[in-house]
Amino acid sequence: MERSTDGIGHGNRMLLFLVIAGQLVTSALGVSTQTPNVTGADRANATWKDTIRLGALITNSKHQEVILKTISRWATNSSNRSVAVNVELVTVYVNASEHIEIVSHVCDSLLPQGVTTIISAIDGEHYTDTYVANRLVSLVSRYLTAPVISANMRILSGHVYRDDPMPFLHIGASLVQQCRSMMAFLEYHNWYHFSAITTAKTPDYREFITIMESLSAEISNDASHNKTWEVCQSFPLNFDGNITAQYDSIAAQDCQIFLVYASYNEARRVFSYAKLFGLLREGFVWMLAEPALGENINIVPDEFPTGALAVKFYDRDYNKELSVQDSTDVFLRGLEDYLRANNPLPVIGNENCDDSYSSRPDRKNDTSMYHFQKFITSAKLEEKHISFDKEGFVKSPRMVLINIDGRRRWKEVGVSYKGKVMVDGVTWLGNMKLKPKNLTPHRTIRVTTIYEESFVRGIATTDGECHVGAKCLKKSDAGEYYYECCVGVCIDILTQLSKDLDFHFQLHVVEDGYFGKMDKNGRWNGMIGDILEGRADAAIASMQATKARAEVVDLSVAFMETGISVMVKKGEGQVPSDAFLAPFNYTVWLFLTLFTVNLVAIVIFMFECLSPGGYDRNIWEPRPSRFTLGSSFWIVWALLFNNTVPLKPPKGYTAKFMTNMWGCFCLIFIAMYTANLVAHLIQEKTHDKITGILDEKIQNPYSSSPSLKYATVGSTMIESYIYRTNRKMFDYMQQYNKNSSSEALKALKSGELDAFIYGAAMLRHQAAKDKDCDLRVVGETVAHSGYVIAMTKGSHWREPINQQILKYIDTGYLQTIADKWMTNVCNDKRENQRLPLGLEHSSGVFLLLLGGCLVAVVVFFVEHFFYKRLRERFRKRVKKRELVSLVAQAMADRMYKHHSLHSTCGNRNCMKLHDELEDALNRVHQLEDLLNWHSNGPLPPSATSRNTRGSLYSLEDISRNINSFRQNHVRSKRTQDAYSDDSDSMSEEVVDRETTV
Repeated sequence: MERSTDGIGHGNRMLLFLVIAGQLVTSALGVSTQTPNVTGADRANATWKDTIRLGALITNSKHQEVILKTISRWATNSSNRSVAVNVELVTVYVNASEHIEIVSHVCDSLLPQGVTTIISAIDGEHYTDTYVANRLVSLVSRYLTAPVISANMRILSGHVYRDDPMPFLHIGASLVQQCRSMMAFLEYHNWYHFSAITTAKTPDYREFITIMESLSAEISNDASHNKTWEVCQSFPLNFDGNITAQYDSIAAQDCQIFLVYASYNEARRVFSYAKLFGLLREGFVWMLAEPALGENINIVPDEFPTGALAVKFYDRDYNKELSVQDSTDVFLRGLEDYLRANNPLPVIGNENCDDSYSSRPDRKNDTSMYHFQKFITSAKLEEKHISFDKEGFVKSPRMVLINIDGRRRWKEVGVSYKGKVMVDGVTWLGNMKLKPKNLTPHRTIRVTTIYEESFVRGIATTDGECHVGAKCLKKSDAGEYYYECCVGVCIDILTQLSKDLDFHFQLHVVEDGYFGKMDKNGRWNGMIGDILEGRADAAIASMQATKARAEVVDLSVAFMETGISVMVKKGEGQVPSDAFLAPFNYTVWLFLTLFTVNLVAIVIFMFECLSPGGYDRNIWEPRPSRFTLGSSFWIVWALLFNNTVPLKPPKGYTAKFMTNMWGCFCLIFIAMYTANLVAHLIQEKTHDKITGILDEKIQNPYSSSPSLKYATVGSTMIESYIYRTNRKMFDYMQQYNKNSSSEALKALKSGELDAFIYGAAMLRHQAAKDKDCDLRVVGETVAHSGYVIAMTKGSHWREPINQQILKYIDTGYLQTIADKWMTNVCNDKRENQRLPLGLEHSSGVFLLLLGGCLVAVVVFFVEHFFYKRLRERFRKRVKKRELVSLVAQAMADRMYKHHSLHSTCGNRNCMKLHDELEDALNRVHQLEDLLNWHSNGPLPPSATSRNTRGSLYSLEDISRNINSFRQNHVRSKRTQDAYSDDSDSMSEEVVDRETTV
């Protein structure tokens, strides 16, 4: 509710009084300098050297009697003093309403008479007068050397006007201490929530509200307390305003505990109106601060209800007379301690009120008075647990809880001292002996939300109850209200917050379906409008933070990061004509075909040439191997394409090993190619029209023809961002904007929209869970922000909620919730059903085949040209080595036939014939060697080794052996009717070689 301007004016008037008082302190010089004050003080020190003067500002003669009796008792009981001293009382009667006269009395009446301490016991007809008078005394104490002891226990000032620990002592509990004691009694009953009620005419009413809020936050953040305190709401009542509206606000909120700070008369008005609005019935708790009790506690106003509670300093019967007596005892106890320390009597300096605060002498230089002040401030009344802290207030005061019982009198029912609380025998409102049991453990928060997939969605209730999620109120299109069960990320967060912060919540879905946007008239719609118009205390949804929203409501820290992205529908899958090359990039293909294959083929052939089992570094000499460079290329390509064709393997073992290594490479390469080819062919290659929100077709909608159709959801942060950054884009989108994200997604899937601009987190989730996998998020995310919780401006829930959200982030709880509701459930049927590849899918292979045909035509013409122009020239060169070529061919055939013998010979005769042919070939070799010997010289060692008879052959032996070989061959030919073609070929070759020899 709005604070009263009268209260502000009242505070200004009080401040004006203090300013005037400060000025009058200076103006008092004009009065005091007309009398010999300084000289009077000197004479007082000389005349009263065995006398201590005590000053008193009083309004009631009873208080003077109390002081005199206390001094008399002290004088009687202090016969053991080491220094004989008399205490003389200087009394000045003041009128509490004459604020300026109080300053004059101090400066003109007390200081000239040499008082060493001043007791202030000023009481006025009105609490405000008493408050202002005592505050003026505390202000004047800044200019005094003499200590000041205030006996006004009902003045609950939270501070005094001084900047150093000067001796201004206060008998009683401060406002902060009374607030702590009230909270201690609530904690005893396990109540941690309350509403603060005060009045705009009560001094320091704003300070009371501030102290209550600060203490609630301080205790809640204390690790030793496991409960969170809450000030439900603060009500500074203005009785000159619309009191009905103010009390309606009190009745509307569900806190049933009220802590009241008001004067006696103001408290009576508070209760009189509370009774009219039904706030004094059974089930409520009212607790008052001490100023509301008045001067005489034995008189209970009729307006105060039976069962009301109050806190009071020390005990029920502690009154103003006892406070004055204790103030005097403090002075006397300090004086006695001072005298026992063998200190001289304090000497009063030349003190007057006209000395400015900055120019007055340093009190520490006034040795006697400085030490005297220290003894006064350190004085203790052990029997009453009264001692003072550095601020001048009673340290750890004893506080009691009093209660209006059934006989309409205040009764002491509890005590709080040094953190220990005891309560018994309370009479509650309605004259009940049992404490209320139906008090809410914490305030119920009204929360508004909006449906958005995964964040908040509704499901039907089961018999009117929700077994999952939270019950939320929703308005139908027909205008009827009904309940659904709301579930989702935001509901889980809200539920966990309510458990950790001990509050209940009432959830409803915003009626207009908007997040919140301000119109031209300054009115807000959506969830923000619900908060501002009092229909909700908070809002939770996938709502992003904006500057405009932060100006009217409080926003929490982000519980999920997001931004602005673009969603599009995937295009139809297409397989390009070069898809068969997709498994590897073109660099790999070029490196393989132009370098790797040729290099490996050359390396294999070089190994064969250099190997002793191959050509043995002489490719022109006859050797068993017939493996050529062409054979090497043939075998390399055949292994690469895994083709089963006749191969001529190399003879050298090194070449064979290199061939095997190439085979291993081909096996792995083909496996990789096959796997990647399948993966590339089954996936879609989409062609997006839009590359992101920064696409020129988005930023400039008229740059393409036809223009793309894209939209967002109205009254959202995204729309506001587009409005600020690109007005042309904003105006274009108005024709396509939707009312909700679900409506926009349906339009996107149906083709009504080409793109949907929205929150990045929500779009990513929608793309992941789309059952058809038709949606995808493209481009970069801009305008990074987060989803937040909105609360009423100045809400005390902001800090506790922020702390809990940060805790959830640190512990990973928010990520757990996100994984629960935003899991990828995309079920792409096209991934499970493999479509057959048609002609359009394999067109690249056919084009490659066509290209091979064209190359074959070229090779055909080259081949013809070779046979017509170049063949004869190559034939003459080969003819010179025809014998060697034939012998080498025979040896190569022998190697091939030897390994396939058992597969070509099916009986024993074939095997016998094969052995005979082998012998014949050996004889041919011997004959060739002998011919070479007769022609060229000595017989080579190989020929000698083949001569089994141990002697050289003659020409006659050669002829004889040839004839024998011919006869054996003819005989073998006759028995070889059904043998294999390989054996026939070998025998024919031997005959040819025989003829040649």
